[in-house]
Amino acid sequence: MGREAARVYARELLKVAGPERLVWGSDAPYAGFESTTTYQQTLDDFVDWVPDPAMRHQIGSVTPMELYFR
Repeated sequence: MGREAARVYARELLKVAGPERLVWGSDAPYAGFESTTTYQQTLDDFVDWVPDPAMRHQIGSVTPMELYFR
């Protein structure tokens, strides 16, 4: 899957599910693909896919805390 397709899917997930139902797994897109992408690129992709800082905070911090520690 190309980066453009991933962006489209990510933005659609954000519209359909909302940040309250999404969790960012930074190792998931990176693990096993170290030869074709960098960890920094996965972070850059996250910023591109979810441009709103408040939504990124929800997806990267709030939702996982509620999911794993509630």
